[in-house]
Amino acid sequence: MMPKGNFATFLKLAVISLIVGTTLAFMDIRPLEIWREVYDWFAGIGEFIFGRGLQGLLTALKYTLYGAVVVVPVWLFITIFQRKSSSKESSKD
Repeated sequence: MMPKGNFATFLKLAVISLIVGTTLAFMDIRPLEIWREVYDWFAGIGEFIFGRGLQGLLTALKYTLYGAVVVVPVWLFITIFQRKSSSKESSKD
């Protein structure tokens, strides 16, 4: 036998469910379709975020590689030039 508080809660939920179910049936709304639409909405948002995010990440990687083709050789040139000039100054002392 259930305690009184649990039975009262169960009874309230049953009455509210009956009222809501009757209202939904009167308005020709099917709850499973609502849940399916909610699921599709979240799935669409996830697809948009991850799809666009991945595409954006790949685009950023591509642009980074484009820039590296110019930046890395320039950096190497400057680094080598600075080391040669600093070694010449060290040898003067």
